[in-house]
Amino acid sequence: NYNGLLPPGFKIAAVVDLDKKNHGCKIPSLGVTVSSLGNLASLIKLQVLSMGIITVPPKEAQKVANAMIKGGIKGIANFSPVPVLVPDSIA
Repeated sequence: NYNGLLPPGFKIAAVVDLDKKNHGCKIPSLGVTVSSLGNLASLIKLQVLSMGIITVPPKEAQKVANAMIKGGIKGIANFSPVPVLVPDSIA
């Protein structure tokens, strides 16, 4: 719910959480419902998403990056404290 990092015109269109207890929870300020990582590829394709943001513990960062890439994401902002390996085609 922190919008301080979002530039004008930037919208969070989907939220995915690794924690199953959060799946299905609504985030009214964003107008989205929390989904599972297994739904990420579908969300990317259905909503034509181009950028993903990673905010997970270090041990999960690469797993999430891989899921984003597999889903067709074009760019990743990684706020996890570890680097993730991505193909040169991913910004």
